[in-house]
Amino acid sequence: MVNRAFTSITKETFPAALTTIGNQSCRYLQNLVSIDLSGFETITIEENAIYNSNSLKTVVLPSTTFSGMNAFAYCYGLESVSIGEGTTDLPANTFSGCNVLKSVSIPSTLVSIRGRAFSECNSLKLLELPAGLTTVEYGAFANTYDLILLLHCKTTGFQDGWNGNAFNLLPFYVGDKSEWQDAPSYIYFFSANPPSDDGLYWHYVNDKPEAWPVQNSGN
Repeated sequence: MVNRAFTSITKETFPAALTTIGNQSCRYLQNLVSIDLSGFETITIEENAIYNSNSLKTVVLPSTTFSGMNAFAYCYGLESVSIGEGTTDLPANTFSGCNVLKSVSIPSTLVSIRGRAFSECNSLKLLELPAGLTTVEYGAFANTYDLILLLHCKTTGFQDGWNGNAFNLLPFYVGDKSEWQDAPSYIYFFSANPPSDDGLYWHYVNDKPEAWPVQNSGN
């Protein structure tokens, strides 16, 4: 168990040979404000490892293997997370309940996002998903509000209901509409100019992605 008085955790906090942050080892650390493990090449974070550390605000991770669910769940003060290249999987409930989380940097190597990984992340408004992402499970973004997903990937292999129980989830595809066959009706495609049909489109306004108003072809 890590010293409960710690306000920050870095590579220097642990033995040089550390490979794993164990189950519940950093749980309920109410003085902890920051974690920066970027000094490690790789790390494994087990189930419930940093669960419910409510003062935690920022997390920087190297290539990380999450070996169980709830790693950062219900860290109510968590605002910013950077996940290192080489990370491939976000298990169930990884950031569930982190309701002031505003910024998450996802690595290009990510392949899967499991059920409720980002559930109840109500302050998260923009998340960029890489081209190699093939699996998003049911309810991964449950109980989020007005979340824009910048998709570099297609949703073809995503589990049915992957976008279920989310409120006004907006999947913005960054590529061209011609790259899809039978695109799902909920996908927004980029259009720099006001669209002329009644499909779903998005554009940038002051460098921020925003949906175009839907055209009503009946008028």
